[in-house]
Amino acid sequence: TQRQGSSEQPDSEPDVVAGKAPEIKASQEEEAGAGPEEEAFQRALLLVQNKSWDRAGASLQEFLKTYPESRWQLEGLYLLGECLFKLERYRGALRQYQRVVDSDNDGKWAARSMLRQAQCFEAMEKPNESAVFLSDLVRLYPESPEAARAQEKMEESNDQ
Repeated sequence: TQRQGSSEQPDSEPDVVAGKAPEIKASQEEEAGAGPEEEAFQRALLLVQNKSWDRAGASLQEFLKTYPESRWQLEGLYLLGECLFKLERYRGALRQYQRVVDSDNDGKWAARSMLRQAQCFEAMEKPNESAVFLSDLVRLYPESPEAARAQEKMEESNDQ
């Protein structure tokens, strides 16, 4: 279900949704030409950059199904969550972000996903759940830029 009439948008946008998606660096053996996996991911990424959320989501789902062991799997899962988030399908976005958190061993994508999970709960008007994710993010990834944003958000909430 899509939530209608929501004017509240989270106040922090990861670079990828602001149209500044991270550049993908091909490995040395692929420099001569992109393979089908990279081409599929690039097509999906272009749809994200163009804010074609429905089409990007479908493209990412196909990419993740076709290339389950891809080096871009975590980013693909995260971007699929972003598409759902932008379409205000917060429950689906929460599930995708959780898949990232569960799979990300180094935390780069997990920290971003936890911040977005907090923002999903905020958009669903569930401030207690949002606060749990913000707190966990600061505890688990204290050095991440997302933890700094989470800390600011918690301080704002405490001031109100």
